[in-house]
Amino acid sequence: MQLSEENIRINITLSRYDYHRLKLWCKIHGRTPAAVAGHIVSSAIEANFDLINAQAADYAKWQKQTLEDIIDEESGE
Repeated sequence: MQLSEENIRINITLSRYDYHRLKLWCKIHGRTPAAVAGHIVSSAIEANFDLINAQAADYAKWQKQTLEDIIDEESGE
């Protein structure tokens, strides 16, 4: 599995309330909403790393593929 070092840009949808809270958080820390949102997503992935791996293994089994095959498919965007 070869993962690229480049950043990937995605779009997310937030409620108006959450967006205003995000903007306030950004103002306090002097960062952009995109930077803080990216950090939040990365932190959530890191915190759930073992769960994600277990679910990926279960998904691969259900698809009758290896975990490596599933990961390679997702990495080939």
